[in-house]
Formats: sequence, C-alpha cells, structure tokens
Amino acid sequence: MPLISPRAWVSLTISASATAPHNPAVEDSQLKVFANLDSITFNLLPSELTPSEKISAGAVTRTSRPRNRKGTFDFNAAVSAAAFEKIFTAIVKGFRFSKSGADSYGPFSVNYDVVAHFEGGSLEMREDGTIVIKELDVKWDKFKLSIGINIPKLCVGGGEVCLMPPYPSCNVPVVGCRDCVALPSYCFFSDSPDITVPIDLSESITSEVTFKARVEAFYGVYSGTPNRWQIVAIPTLPSDLHVTGIADTVGDLFKNRVEGSIDNLLSSSKAPDWAINLIQEILGGIDNIIRNILNIPEDIGKWFIDMIHKIGITKSLLNDLHDYLTFKIPTALEIEDPFQVLRPDDLTIPVKIPIEFIEVSVNSHEIVIKGDVGD
Repeated sequence: MPLISPRAWVSLTISASATAPHNPAVEDSQLKVFANLDSITFNLLPSELTPSEKISAGAVTRTSRPRNRKGTFDFNAAVSAAAFEKIFTAIVKGFRFSKSGADSYGPFSVNYDVVAHFEGGSLEMREDGTIVIKELDVKWDKFKLSIGINIPKLCVGGGEVCLMPPYPSCNVPVVGCRDCVALPSYCFFSDSPDITVPIDLSESITSEVTFKARVEAFYGVYSGTPNRWQIVAIPTLPSDLHVTGIADTVGDLFKNRVEGSIDNLLSSSKAPDWAINLIQEILGGIDNIIRNILNIPEDIGKWFIDMIHKIGITKSLLNDLHDYLTFKIPTALEIEDPFQVLRPDDLTIPVKIPIEFIEVSVNSHEIVIKGDVGD
C-alpha cells in the first residue's frame, strides 16, 4: 500500500506482515498491527534550507513534555533495525551539499566550488539510546579549487655602466666616469596574486563521515499553524569528516600547472631573453619553487587535505548535515496535534484526536515509539 505524506516530502510503501499469527490483533486492550516497510523515499532535494524554511524552523519552540499518567500507553509502535536501515538509506539519499566561496590558506588565496552527496555507510543502534553512523562515503560531484599564489618580487638588471675611462665607475666623484649609461631593469611577480592555479579534485578525493545521534521526541509549538510532535535525530559531538586520501597524481598535476603558469607569465612579460633566463636561474626550477619559495611540503596531497579543513569546507558540510537532520527531516517526520484520522467530505467534518504524549527509545534491535491519546 503506497502512502504519501500531506506535504509530498515522504512516500512509502507498506504491506501487512505475514509472519505474525494474528494480524491485526488485540492484546492487553491494545490494537496491534504488524507491517513491513517495503520502500521509503524522501523527496527533499535540495537539502539546503530555503529562507522560508529557516524562518519556519526558527519560529517553532521545541519542548520536552513529561508524561502525565501511569500505566499502559495508548499506542505502541516499534521500528526494527532492518526497517530503520531503509529509513536511514532514504535519508542519506536525500542529502545534498553545495557551497562556493573564497578564503585564505596562509599566504594563498583559495576560491572553491563544491557539490557532494552521501553513499554507503553502516548503522549501529546501541543500548545507550544512540545510533552511530560509520564510514558514510562523501561523493564529491564537484570539487574545484582555484589557488592564488604570490611569489616574492624579483628584479634583474639596472644600475649604471661607464662607457669612457679612465675610471670605469659611475660612483667615483669628480675623477670618475665622464659618460655613464643607465641599464634597463626588469621586475617580475609584482601582482597579487601573481599566478592562479585551477585544480579539480572531483575524481581524486576520498572522504567519509562518522557521527553519533540520539533520537528524541519534541513537542513543537508553532505560531499560526497547528502544534505537532517531532521525532528528531540530533547529532552529538564529535562529528568527523575525514579526508582519507587524495590521488598521488594531484601533486604532479599541481607542480606542472605552477610551472606552466610561471612560464606563461615570464614569456608574456616582454622582457628580453637574458632577463627571463636569469630569473629562471634564480628560481632554481619547480621543485625549489614549491619547497623553498612557496614553503609547500613534499607531500602535496596532505597539504591539500589541510587546506580543505582550514578553509571550512568540511565544517560547512557537517553543519549542513546537522541542520538537515534536526530541521528538514523532522518536517517530514512529524505528527500534528490534534491528529486528523478522518478527512472531511460533503457530509462530515474532520475527525481529529489529541496526541498527549510521545516517547521514543532506542535499543540494539529496534526503535520504540509509545504514546498517549488525550481526552
């Protein structure tokens, strides 16, 4: 049986379980129904909150409501680990990360444009009431960097030379050279940045996310709309995005592009060959430029990993993941209070029941949702 949420943000298919001997069943004054979760899809793209959603998310006041009665709950639902695995997979498929901007990394300027989604990963439900997501692969659909590099200014030539002895020096007063000629001076690397090196890491970077979350039920008080219960997975610190590696070819590609950019700059400078050759001698080749002039370590891949962390890309992804789980997903997994059980038609009014209390607990094999219906 296919079901679609009123907001069309969640669509799922369920079927009656054939393994239960009596389904539905009435036990201990409770109606029990056993169902299989065949499929679930979250239609939440893009995952970044829209301005109106941010305003709406900010308008809700979440409270933790205590239970006001004792004894048996009015309703009790359990989601098995296998079913929650399907829910988790659907949530993962719905997340998208996109960010562009500019920052600095030491003496380097960095422009970036990145897009990512999640794949794979494993889920562990623990007896302490938390869930742990491990080795969730970050697939970078786009990871483009543009690195601005400043090279110390270098000048060659200049000064004066004496054309007429007896004293071949233009610096000796009175009896010095009677005919001095100024030599031309050529300066290089005076812009900021001097060169810009584009690097595409989309197919070269591997990374994964690990985080822990606790599942809680909140009562949300809204302004102008019905109140509602929200079931929220709240990530707990520390969350970690680990860049596990960058292809070795990136280092060679970066060096080749730095060398090519310097060669292009020198050849377009309109300086004479002798000046360009002298500058190249001073620079001492690409390896000397990388190691001693730019102070980039030998392991260029590790240098890129440090850059990615320092300019805030990994932190932004984790922040977006937190907002996705705590704000966007609850808007798809919420129960309005009062809850409408029968829709109105031409002859009847809607039938709604108040939801007084909801409790969520997690153990190693299932998530249990219990609740009470109000008077």
